[in-house]
Amino acid sequence: MVHGLAHGQAARSWHDNALAFLLLLVVLAWLNAAAGCWRGRPVVAPCRPRWLWPAVAVVLAGRTVLRNLPVSPFTALRP
Repeated sequence: MVHGLAHGQAARSWHDNALAFLLLLVVLAWLNAAAGCWRGRPVVAPCRPRWLWPAVAVVLAGRTVLRNLPVSPFTALRP
């Protein structure tokens, strides 16, 4: 995924690892908020539900398992 982004191929990096691509966008948003805080701008913290992080963990674990199954619909998740 990183190789595709480094060479300007966003579609290829999305195909290689869509979840990491989305996670990269979240990290960039967090860095933007952190930079604003360091510069003295007020940062509005979004309200997150309590179930968010357990749901993210379940999605990551489920994708990891499904991606490695040798069954036809799940082989499309492989790079």
